[in-house]
Amino acid sequence: MATNNESPKPLWLVLEDEFVALGATLPASYEAEREAVLERLGDAPECHDAQNEAILPALYRCIHERARKGNKRTALCFSGGGIRSATFSLGLVQGLAELNVLDRFDYLSTVSGGGYVGSWLTGWIHRDPQGIDGVIAALKGAAGMPKATGGQSERLPISPTLPEPATLRHLRTYSRYLSPMAGFFSADAWTLAAIYLRNLVLNWLVLVPLLVASLMIPRLSVAIVAIDPVWLDSPFLGIPPHVLTTVLLVAGWLMAAWTFAYAGLHQPSARKERLRRRGLDPACVPLAAASRGQIPFLLWCWTPLMLAAICLSTFWVWAGDVEKYSWLYLLAFGASLSVLGWAAFAVAEHEWSKLKELPCVIIAGVGAGLCLWGSAALMNLIAPKPEPEALEPDVGVYYALHVCLGLPVILLSLSFGGTLYIGLVSRLRSTRDEDREWWARSGAWILIGVVVWLLISSVVL
Repeated sequence: MATNNESPKPLWLVLEDEFVALGATLPASYEAEREAVLERLGDAPECHDAQNEAILPALYRCIHERARKGNKRTALCFSGGGIRSATFSLGLVQGLAELNVLDRFDYLSTVSGGGYVGSWLTGWIHRDPQGIDGVIAALKGAAGMPKATGGQSERLPISPTLPEPATLRHLRTYSRYLSPMAGFFSADAWTLAAIYLRNLVLNWLVLVPLLVASLMIPRLSVAIVAIDPVWLDSPFLGIPPHVLTTVLLVAGWLMAAWTFAYAGLHQPSARKERLRRRGLDPACVPLAAASRGQIPFLLWCWTPLMLAAICLSTFWVWAGDVEKYSWLYLLAFGASLSVLGWAAFAVAEHEWSKLKELPCVIIAGVGAGLCLWGSAALMNLIAPKPEPEALEPDVGVYYALHVCLGLPVILLSLSFGGTLYIGLVSRLRSTRDEDREWWARSGAWILIGVVVWLLISSVVL
């Protein structure tokens, strides 16, 4: 195992050390093949994955060949199940010790409750002066043997009335390791209660303010859109209403296009192609720290998409009857944002061969525009914008319905366009599993945003 100052060992090296530790000898042909691979790939930590792919097949052949010659390996496995599993596993260990076969296992695998006994057994073997032999002797029982001194005192019974070794008695005594001594007047029980209450209060101090703040977001959104300079026919912060709606529309359009461009640039196959064009092996080039995990996607793709939906839905609310615009406008809106995002991706990649995807991009954008137009017609039917002389309750219902449904509808419309693009492009070129997984996860995050917004806003509003 690597220390804090050492890089982790590659899998092939761990298995190779294990192979040798179990008494085997590495064939000369394998060692020559391994050295050739290391000379070609290097020994840097970022090349471990490539080393594993090149070396492990040969090492597996060595392991299987040794097994075919009769040197098979066995494993003792303890399943999970809490204290019941631990009790069963302990009885199994004692039975195997009685049969003198406990030391014939090469591996120990444990899960959950089985890990309680597995870790206890492993620790006892390491601490006993005679190792596994001393543990087996103690587990087989030594009630008739004289009390010993020194290192053996831990594994021999104290008296005929206490036949089990001290290590085993300790395990049974502290099987309730969180609260060993039960009872109303037990300090252990009250300590557990105090720890529970302390952690509960600390968690509440973090979670309750976050929950309250999240529940305030829909209310705050209604208050913001209720400013509605178009309906009031008055400037907001000195900005005319038509300028505000234009800014919202353009901002939403640009951020939606940015989302499309980011998705194209950061799907796994695009990154690998960039590295290959630079003459690098993708397997030996680690991801930059800023690109690892899902946080970069949430920051630079999911968040701009949410902001685009917020801008467009606010424009939708303030403009009122979006259906009054010709459906051609919405089709052009969807097609133009998809073409802009695709063009930014193609130019950044210098992939002019992707021109053949342009019809797919346009069709996907038109599909998103059609969804937006249909959604606008549906929303106008459900919640038409009231006239300026309408009563306050009618106005409040209009804003509440659009805040609750506007953002999810726009997100789903844009997602429909993305789905069309994926389906059409897969007909032009073979898409890789890693790219399909990337798109599926991005769709999952969009669905999470839609469902969470609907739940919170429907409860609050």
